[in-house]
Amino acid sequence: ENAAYMAETAEMKQALAALQQAIEVLVAGTIKAKEGGAALLQATTQAASAVRNVVESLPASTGLSPDQAAVLNEFLQEAHGGKYMPQSFTVQGILNDMYDTFAADLETATLMEASANTKFEDFINIKTIELKDMEADKAKKEGEKAEAEVRLAD
Repeated sequence: ENAAYMAETAEMKQALAALQQAIEVLVAGTIKAKEGGAALLQATTQAASAVRNVVESLPASTGLSPDQAAVLNEFLQEAHGGKYMPQSFTVQGILNDMYDTFAADLETATLMEASANTKFEDFINIKTIELKDMEADKAKKEGEKAEAEVRLAD
């Protein structure tokens, strides 16, 4: 269970980092879009790269709605053409929603793992105590058996 948790959280953390970077690039790109010219082209390229990175780093379990996928694909296609992307705010909204969802999912997974780990440690503690008690009983019975064998031999 822990290995699955570690893999899942690593994937979520990677996606969160990509989402954060993409959001920052899109916000900066929106500001540069007002400047126009070379700043716009550079911002468009960076935004497309960041969004592409997000799409590639999404966990397989993430289900984008068809509408969200269509907006992201359109965004990437228009960015490839080097023109201003009016749906940038929509993409920012989608990415912000995804970021919030991933952060909440990561928090929930971490809390569940902590709870499971606590239960496991409690279980191991109980079994360790039981083992010590059984070993003490075994030693006592072996002593009683040895005494009984000595009495029988006499």
